[in-house]
Amino acid sequence: DGIGVHNFSVFVFNELPMNSTRADQSMISGSTNDYLTGPNGYNWYASVAGTFDNASEGRNIAYGGALSYNYKLRYVVDFQYRVDGTSTNGPNIGYKQSPNISARWNIQNEEWAKGIRWMNESSFRFSYGTTLVPTGTIFDVYGKFNPGSNYNGQQTIVSDFGNAPNLNFNSFTNTQLDIGYEGAYFNNQFNVMYDFYYI
Repeated sequence: DGIGVHNFSVFVFNELPMNSTRADQSMISGSTNDYLTGPNGYNWYASVAGTFDNASEGRNIAYGGALSYNYKLRYVVDFQYRVDGTSTNGPNIGYKQSPNISARWNIQNEEWAKGIRWMNESSFRFSYGTTLVPTGTIFDVYGKFNPGSNYNGQQTIVSDFGNAPNLNFNSFTNTQLDIGYEGAYFNNQFNVMYDFYYI
């Protein structure tokens, strides 16, 4: 039937996504051009310009791989492993691991089941794994500092206690378990699908 007895597939990958966001605003009064920034025009003292306080920057590096094996498409096993390092994790956290495993038993491919004409498909499946969900910003990790008042003729920098540094800031990890069954009978006229999830 063209299907090998033992079938393997392996692949590895790496990712290096980066994102940076900054938005500026300006309201020019008495100017001939809305694209001119800074105080200008005959009514420059009524002009407003600056950067929004929602600037963000994030970086992530990931390595991973996957292994898939099946025996005559009867028993299928998939395994994935991923390691992520992200700028929104505290330095004390380091890299985070995300292993995932899934298995499937295709009953219709068993020799003893091929004679059951009213059964088109019948399979049990199982999966378990973790997924990393980056949360927060670099300000949650390293804190935020704002300009303070002048002291002895010098500008001071003060800590924003609403964003104190947290070297143990951690991303959210989602763990999921799924046990399911799929079946198709009587020339696919009757279908059954059942899933039990734990998230």
